[in-house]
Amino acid sequence: MSYKIAIPSYKRPKIIAQKTLKMLKEFPKELKYVFIVQEDYDDYKYLEKEVNLVIGVRGLGNQRNFIKNYFNNGDFILTLDDDVKRIDELEGNKLVPLKCLK
Repeated sequence: MSYKIAIPSYKRPKIIAQKTLKMLKEFPKELKYVFIVQEDYDDYKYLEKEVNLVIGVRGLGNQRNFIKNYFNNGDFILTLDDDVKRIDELEGNKLVPLKCLK
């Protein structure tokens, strides 16, 4: 199964680094894609060592459509907001941090 993690972000380079990317630090760069607009590139370029920066389009709805069309047919896409601190899963009857995306 091929999957990618897609994160649309607009004018929040510090928030994405402190939250979503911090949560995803153990995942390899080749799985992580951050979709931004061209005019924000300079603010986000410091993240290029840990994520793939993709210049998309303006507007969240438009960006989500862009993301859907960016990847190959058959790829599983996990789209996250840029301010997610944790993803939980149900283990028995309690929530615990997600251990594996697969």
